Order: sequence, then C-alpha cells, then structure tokens
Amino acid sequence: MNINWIKPDLRKSVPNFTGTIIEHFKGNPPENPLDKNIYNFNLKGIDKIIVFIIDALGFKSLIDILKRSPDLPLFKSVPIHKITTVFPSTTSSALTSFFTGRFPGEHGIFGYTLFLKEYGCLSNMIELTPNFQSRDGLEKNGLDPKRFLGVPTVFQILEDKGVKGYQITSKSFVNTGFTIMHSSGGSVKGTFGIGDMLHETIKKINIIRNKGLIYCYWGLVDTFGHKYGPNSRAFYIESYMLLKSISEFYKKYLPQNVGMFITADHGQIQNSYKDEINWSKRDEIYKYLYCPPAGEHRAVYLYTHQREKVEQILKERYKSDFFIISREEAIKEKLFGNVVLEKHEERIGDLIILPERKKAFCYNYNGQTHSMKGRHGGLSEREMYIPLIYLRK
Repeated sequence: MNINWIKPDLRKSVPNFTGTIIEHFKGNPPENPLDKNIYNFNLKGIDKIIVFIIDALGFKSLIDILKRSPDLPLFKSVPIHKITTVFPSTTSSALTSFFTGRFPGEHGIFGYTLFLKEYGCLSNMIELTPNFQSRDGLEKNGLDPKRFLGVPTVFQILEDKGVKGYQITSKSFVNTGFTIMHSSGGSVKGTFGIGDMLHETIKKINIIRNKGLIYCYWGLVDTFGHKYGPNSRAFYIESYMLLKSISEFYKKYLPQNVGMFITADHGQIQNSYKDEINWSKRDEIYKYLYCPPAGEHRAVYLYTHQREKVEQILKERYKSDFFIISREEAIKEKLFGNVVLEKHEERIGDLIILPERKKAFCYNYNGQTHSMKGRHGGLSEREMYIPLIYLRK
C-alpha cells in the first residue's frame, strides 16, 4: 500500500472518541476510549455533552480556515486534536461509528453504496434504498432501520445510565431510515438552519434534568465541498460562518458544566473532471462482475468471481492510477477495524480499488455523468484526519 496513506488508527479514531463519552457516563464502551494521557479532556462535573459534527471539515481544512480567520480566537485558544476517521472516509460509515462506537467491520456500513445480498440489490446506504429509487425503499422489502445494524446505538448503551439522548439534524433528515437507525434509544429534532439548531440545542440542555448527550449534525460544508471543492470560496465562507456561530454560541449561551466537542466525519480533497476515470457497463471489465461496482469513487468495491482477470484488465488499462487490494488483505490490514463480522464480509466486495493521488473511479450507472470538485472516501491525509476540539466553561 502507498506509504503516504493513512489507515484508521484503532486507538485514536471515531469509535474510540465515542468510547470516551460512553465511559464518562459509566457505560461499557465497545472500543477502548481515547488515551487520557494524550486527550486530557476535563470532564469532571460534566453531566451534559454536546457533540457537533461538521460534515467534511477535515483537520487540514480546519487549520487552513483558521489561518485565514484572525477573528476566530476561541479556536486558537484551545487544543485542536487530530484523530482518524474510519475507512471508507465517508458519511454513512463514519456517522454510524459515531452513533454506535464501533468500526465498520462490526456495524456493517462500508460505504455510500453496497451490495446487500440479503435484499438482492445494490443499495444507497444513506437513503437506504435500491440505487436510483425513492428514499427508504428497502423498508418495503422488510428492512427495519431500528434493527438493521444489529448493534446498539450510543443512546441505547447509555439509556440505563440515565442519559437522555438527542440527535439534532436537518429537518429533511428527521424521518429517514438513516436517522432512525442512528437515533434508536434517543429522540430526533429537525431544524432549518444554524440559528435554529443552536437554539434547539440550548432548549434541550435546559430541559434535561440530569444527564444528557446531544449530537448535532451539519451537512452543508460537505455539500459545498462536493460542488465547489474544499479549496473554494464557498467552502471557506460556509465553514467560517459556521465556526463563528459556534463561537458566539459558546461565549453567550453555553451553560457551566456542559461539555462541547466539535469534530467531523471525514475531510475532502480537491479534484476536477481531469482526475475522474469514468467507466460503465460498456467496458470490458463489466462482464466479469456479478454486480455493478459499489463503495465510493475513492474506495471502489468490485464484486467478481474472476479476480485475476479483473486485476489484469485494470492494470493494463489504468496502469499507475490505483492500488488494488483483495477483501481478505483489507481485513488483514484492519482497514475496517479489528474484526469484520462474517455476515458483513460480502458487502465489501472481492476486490477494492484505491485510487492514487486525486484520482476517482466513477462508474456510470444510469447514463449520466456528474463531476465533483471535492471528494472523499479514500486514505489520503486530507480525507482521513479529522479535528477534535473540546470546550467547556
């Protein structure tokens, strides 16, 4: 594998962070918490915790934004820790790890699209539907979002510890299977904007009598990153205004003895249409697949019974544009965590394409092409490292 790639650090990653929260509330974390000698968060006396997840604001992007923003002193006065996200470095996998405290090998969400053998289809794992069908279509085939993961959420783990759990997210996500899957054991509140979200956060803090855990999810940084790129003006403005709002929220409204973490699910890299390798069912390789490719554009799963032939075609056609690894090698490298449950293995695919540099392998499912200027899913430093900031008064 490329020596510059960043694999998930199984001691300093998203599930370990969730483990820290679970341990603080006297629960039993699925993964070891972050090392207190390195991540010395002062949680003494804290009975309510806010976790604010900013989609796609990776560690390097945050540092770049703060260098350009002298009027954000709050974030220059506290440590900005660096941890890894999970692999693939994508929202469906990372958010599920935030909400379960487990790596993808256990919760089974290995990317944006997956082949779900039990439902006989290639599925969008955020919309929980067969590709290109209406949202939550898998529920019509028997999928129960509250039971699909097969592991408890952080809210369920802490329920008997007296911790009240909330997820605050965009109004458009509230009743979706993806949100229901993550919020079992807790409650969900939908909001329309950042003022609304921070207002609802304080409302929830004030009505929680004893212990509480609130996750806030903000997705528009990722949206602008995909459209304009993480180096763009739009990405900077959206990130800056969000950080400014959070800073004002902390200074004016955050009560004493409430802890607040700010983090991300993954980062992004800047690329262009020149970095895209487009292919479709018309390509020779397609006839050797028993299912269209899945995963991510920067972590492509190939489902095939003819691995050697597929590897040969890829190497002849794309030369040095990728690294290819088998499912077994990926599991051995612990890309998906310490273990991969047997029932989840076939979702990964038989071979995995990991594009080099800024390349993206884009499979054309429906005859339409859609270029992006920002991508994630791979193992680059910008995609894998995420910030972790802790604030309290």
